[in-house]
Amino acid sequence: MSRGKLTTIFVLITIICLGLSALLMPRRDAAAVDAEPLLSLPPSEVTEVVFAGGETEDQRLVRVSGDRWELRIGGSPEVRWPVASDRARAFLRILDRLRGMPTDLQGEESAAALTVIGGSGQRVRLGLPAGSLGGRVMVTLEDGAGVRAYVSTDELPRLLGGRGFVGWMDARAFAGVEGRVTRVEIASGGGAMVLGAVGGGWRIESPFEAAAEPSLVEELVTGLRMLPVAEGRPERSEPPTDATVISVTTESRDAGEDGSVASRVLEHRCVTLGPVSGGGRVPVLLSARVAGGGGLADMVSDALGPITASVDAARLTELVAPAGVLYRQAGVAGGAE
Repeated sequence: MSRGKLTTIFVLITIICLGLSALLMPRRDAAAVDAEPLLSLPPSEVTEVVFAGGETEDQRLVRVSGDRWELRIGGSPEVRWPVASDRARAFLRILDRLRGMPTDLQGEESAAALTVIGGSGQRVRLGLPAGSLGGRVMVTLEDGAGVRAYVSTDELPRLLGGRGFVGWMDARAFAGVEGRVTRVEIASGGGAMVLGAVGGGWRIESPFEAAAEPSLVEELVTGLRMLPVAEGRPERSEPPTDATVISVTTESRDAGEDGSVASRVLEHRCVTLGPVSGGGRVPVLLSARVAGGGGLADMVSDALGPITASVDAARLTELVAPAGVLYRQAGVAGGAE
């Protein structure tokens, strides 16, 4: 066992004993054992949190706008994906209540680091250890006032583990589809079925032109919006050319301060990567790209993914079933108008 680890264990045992003494004996000097806040940034002012170390590339949890957050991993190309809002809110609450008791002793080197950044450029870096003792860990805090050591609970290291924020990604195949859906395409085996919004209705644009039943299109779109995925992780490989591709295109508009209207068109893609596994799941590659329009402050970033994940094969088949019904109905009606 290294000298640093032995020092850490000694400090933690000492702190635990001090805590027991504080409970069993009259407190003549409460300040000696009272914990103090580790972060001075309120949750509403946090704009970014960077996780470095562990088992993954450096990760950035970035506030896109308001309550919307995005995970950004690596450098070039950077992998991006929306984060579940409830996970981001819970994390900010944990940071806000983080407390520690100051110590002059130094433990082992940090296994990971968390840097919290505020909107005015404030930065607080927390060095996190690999292990804990009795639910306590020694952390280092670095800010404008220098570097200090504290003994705190192990809640934060347990929450992040070695994966950081990866497990917090929005678990929907079409995460970020928040605007008006204007186009749906299902392509496979060299053919494609394309549905396009026209006025207040929908039409089949390919492989022939025909009217589309609005209720069936709505059922298809609603199902795709909520298609759950599992085992999401960053991926930079190219999809196979013979894959089945489901694309959902959305358009959002936003009025600028000068009265002008900006719009953004995003195309979200779900690409199958292989056959159904023994567990009844299909591997998929998820991504999104800007298909046109300008920037919007409240939209997702210019590009999302690529992320590999898996979807339930039976659920996917169920969700795309309305497309087959639309195709058959239009064919019975005469194919082309």
